[in-house]
Amino acid sequence: ALKDQIFIEILVLFLSVFFIIAGGIMVSMNAAGQVSPAMQIPMQFYYIGVPICGVLMVAYSVERLIRFFKEYSEMKKEGK
Repeated sequence: ALKDQIFIEILVLFLSVFFIIAGGIMVSMNAAGQVSPAMQIPMQFYYIGVPICGVLMVAYSVERLIRFFKEYSEMKKEGK
């Protein structure tokens, strides 16, 4: 079960980096020069939240991976 959690966390990390961060940066760059119709705010301000959330997801995934690897190494020491 712990190996599955590690695999899932690595998958989340991969998706966060490639789709959310890279894709979010591309989307926010494509929005350059566009202005929201109602508030006249640059659309980049709206889209910049996507890569920021991706960075936060990466940080959270790395923290969880470290914890899972520590648990896994402790289980190996105990012989389980």
